[in-house]
Amino acid sequence: MSRWLVENRESNVDRLVALSHNSSDTMRAIAAGDPETPVEVLEELSRDRMSDVRFAVAGNPSTPDHVLMRLAKDEMWMVRYHTATNPNLPNASMIELATDDDYLVREGAAENPNLTSGLSQRLSQDESVGVRRNLAENPSTGPEILRELAKSGIPIRRAVASNHNASVDLLVKLMSDPTDSINTAAKLNLEKRRDTANSEELQKIEDAITLMDLGLLESRQLISGDQSAAEDPGTSAEFLDRLSHSESAVIRKNVAKNPNASADALDRLAGDNNRWIRREVAKNPNTSFEALNRLSIDEDAREEVAANPNCPVDLLDRLSNDENWRVRYKVSQNSRIPIELLNRLSKDQDSDVRCGISVNPNCPIEVLVRLIRDKNSDVREEAIYALNNRKEVAGPAGLQKIEDVLALIDLGMI
Repeated sequence: MSRWLVENRESNVDRLVALSHNSSDTMRAIAAGDPETPVEVLEELSRDRMSDVRFAVAGNPSTPDHVLMRLAKDEMWMVRYHTATNPNLPNASMIELATDDDYLVREGAAENPNLTSGLSQRLSQDESVGVRRNLAENPSTGPEILRELAKSGIPIRRAVASNHNASVDLLVKLMSDPTDSINTAAKLNLEKRRDTANSEELQKIEDAITLMDLGLLESRQLISGDQSAAEDPGTSAEFLDRLSHSESAVIRKNVAKNPNASADALDRLAGDNNRWIRREVAKNPNTSFEALNRLSIDEDAREEVAANPNCPVDLLDRLSNDENWRVRYKVSQNSRIPIELLNRLSKDQDSDVRCGISVNPNCPIEVLVRLIRDKNSDVREEAIYALNNRKEVAGPAGLQKIEDVLALIDLGMI
């Protein structure tokens, strides 16, 4: 190494040490993320009060093992996320972060190029789409796990189709995917394999690409036909039951929202790994009470359960106390909601929920009158609008009551 390079590196280290003591959080973060920052300085910065500085240390390839192991227990998810992506992370900490309660941290673990096959297998079953997508994008993920991930939804299948570790057979299969972005990615990936494929693989590649260019891929036609059948309300319940076992998430989703789907098929799909499918099941009027009850504790499907026109009253009662205002809002608009629940939700702390009450055609006029006095202007306007709309369907007694209330509003007495 030349004298100039030595002196230049030493001056850069001095600069980084100086930055590590700077009062600016940004300056300390710059030092924390630089691979040339001395280890003892990184150790000091790993205890910085600012999480931005700590997560820069967590992502630094020069950060020593013992510091990474401590950062893996940091209270801030972003610090744990960056720690999880660090290729030098010890396996014990990797196991800890791959099973972290926060799915964003698990997403970081799924990106790590040194993830073990055991942890890859575990993450391939993760409930988070983001975790499985990152695993599908990871260049270290093995062919068998990619094959399993290819049974997931569109974002994950697209990532698998672009992964250089995907087998030729899997890529040929993905060329038949009904989603253009997926079959195109698979084709591009196969085209890159031509130079490294053996003779058998090369023949498969050439045959598949030729058939795709001619629009003659039989499996693609079958998938498209099944997809159409799955969404056709005229398809028999028996055939829909068979399609509910499909590896295609698009087909399963279409079955889940089909008004002809049987309760048995919907019960099965209520446990699907794909949240969009579970949501469609939660919306379907044919879904059994038992399945709706299971989905009512699913954070991805509770809103749809609350809006289901056949949701049982006891379930609506429980969901009316949900911590998520959107769930309570859906309950407030459900036509099956009893008057006592409408009355209770009309006093909800969230103004959007109180607005939702006015939209419900079963809301008593007395409750609308109370909402007209609400402290929130949006709630008041919705209640007045709802009262005006009731004129068209109200009987003589109800119409007189509405006219009296509206007159009092015009006089400024309400």
